[in-house]
Amino acid sequence: QVKRRELQAASDVSRIECLENDLITARKKAALAERRSLELERQLGEVLPELSSVKSNNDMLQDQISEGKQREAELSERIGDLGRQLEDARSMMETVEREGGDRVLAVQADRQAQAEQFNLSIEEKSQTIS
Repeated sequence: QVKRRELQAASDVSRIECLENDLITARKKAALAERRSLELERQLGEVLPELSSVKSNNDMLQDQISEGKQREAELSERIGDLGRQLEDARSMMETVEREGGDRVLAVQADRQAQAEQFNLSIEEKSQTIS
């Protein structure tokens, strides 16, 4: 029985030594992981300001793109309006050529009178609002 206890004690000592070695290895790995974590935090601290700057520049560029698209749409609409006005002018020129200058002059005089009446009406309304 003494022999058995000695063998058991030797086995226990061996297990304890293994556990101590495992503990030392685990502590070394934990220290290594801690150093790696600190290094990654340092690198993150270096990268975050640059990332913020890039994001800010990206937001500014997105705003400029949106403004450019809006301006493009406005100019396209204006080009369409000018195209229609050009077609109207061409049509009017054809009418002048066909019907003669007197009739067109009468139409133009009528339109001028209507425009003047419209402008007077706007001025009256503007004065009424004021």
